[in-house]
Amino acid sequence: DQWGATGKVHVVMDRLAVGPDSSTENVKLYKGGDITMSGLLRRSGCPTGFVMRGQGLCVEDDDTCYFSLSGAANRCRTAFPSFGAHQCTNVEIRMAMSQTTTIGATWYDDYIAENEDDNDCPFVNDANNANDPDGEDQDCNPANHCSRCCIDIE
Repeated sequence: DQWGATGKVHVVMDRLAVGPDSSTENVKLYKGGDITMSGLLRRSGCPTGFVMRGQGLCVEDDDTCYFSLSGAANRCRTAFPSFGAHQCTNVEIRMAMSQTTTIGATWYDDYIAENEDDNDCPFVNDANNANDPDGEDQDCNPANHCSRCCIDIE
């Protein structure tokens, strides 16, 4: 049985599969069958609209404005559900900016995910300074900042 417990990976392409020939261990093309990877596949690149920044981090190339902090976080969750996108954290933004501060739409005015104090919402107020990009807005509710999503691919 070509789908038996051989411990080998089989790839299915529209009802055709590539896998080892059980008698010779050569690669063989099979007709029919299915494969379940059980979450063992990893992304090797960023989805469309994202750029790689460092190992394992995809950052949305353009931000989308204007949101409250909660609205920005929810946008990432709902706009890219199959990728596990989230509002970029302070560490992620600093790391991405340390490689280059140039990105599709400026970093300026992007929310930073961590909420430091009650009703203090950090956002990027210095888009050219990876060491200290953040400032705080004293009111998280008005829709006056931008949402930029990050995806971890490792």
